Amino acid sequence: MIKTAIIGAGGIAEKHAQAVNRLPDIKVIGVLDINLNNAYKIAGLCNARVIDRIEDVLDEVDMIHLLTPPSRRLEYAETAMNAGKHILCEKPIAVSLEDAQKLTELSHKNNILFMTAFNMRFRKGYLKLQEDVLSGRLGEIVSIWIQRTGPGSGFRTPLRDSWRTDPELACGMSVESLSHDIDMIRGLGLEITSVFSWVKGTRADLPSFDNNAHVIMGLNNGGSAVVNASWDSHLPMSSRGVIGTKGTAVLSGRGFFDFMEYRIFTDGMEQEDVININDPFDAESYYEENKYFLECIQKNKKPCITAENGLEALKVSLAILESNKKRLPVEI
Repeated sequence: MIKTAIIGAGGIAEKHAQAVNRLPDIKVIGVLDINLNNAYKIAGLCNARVIDRIEDVLDEVDMIHLLTPPSRRLEYAETAMNAGKHILCEKPIAVSLEDAQKLTELSHKNNILFMTAFNMRFRKGYLKLQEDVLSGRLGEIVSIWIQRTGPGSGFRTPLRDSWRTDPELACGMSVESLSHDIDMIRGLGLEITSVFSWVKGTRADLPSFDNNAHVIMGLNNGGSAVVNASWDSHLPMSSRGVIGTKGTAVLSGRGFFDFMEYRIFTDGMEQEDVININDPFDAESYYEENKYFLECIQKNKKPCITAENGLEALKVSLAILESNKKRLPVEI
């Protein structure tokens, strides 16, 4: 039985708690949060106890779920990793390169398993797209687009409705949410080498909070990617596509993280294939990523998404913000 503690009991913790409850070989021992109401809520879901310090459970657990706001992770992670505990860390890994590099170094120094929890990697729609790209079915990748808009964090909500709109914790969409898109592109076997971006925030009461981004990305194979994302749209929509020299594939849905329909048309096909993926954005991907990380611990196997993946995604996010500030392309 693998034992864990949940550090950070905000909204994402409920999805992880539900996932753990479905897995017979893992159990939550303790829950820690500065908001005691949240801590007791998550502890109640897991039949766990509320703790005051991470040190209270280090002798009992094998790993921790690190689910705090990203600017509040380093101290907890350092304590846990120095005690030899594995880490499942929510994305983004951090908000500063210094913190992300320190977390990466600590994972190596202490020889622990560290997985950045990019749950999109475990979704049926993305796995289908990834399979067709990595198998070469689409040929050499020419261009990628990601368009997702909808009423996201901060849309017509009061200040501090969550950590995302707390002036002391907010890091904006480019760091918090575009990390998904960046990692999805990198999961297709490509590296982002440069960015040119336009980023805008519409919350006058939170000037540092960006919730709209248009980003052009240069890829290491000479291709390009475009990301158009907004948390500020009244209408939700989603479209992710890859154009290759041998074919094109598109993953789409109505919600900005819904993967409902997959279309593909390649050389040699008489007509396009349309597949009903039926992959709404729900708790299933959190179950799959928790299941996967549990297997990594049991088999002492390095996860496919490590601290390095979190670090590389953050480099791109920060380059997006730098490009917007300079109004110039930025090399990664």
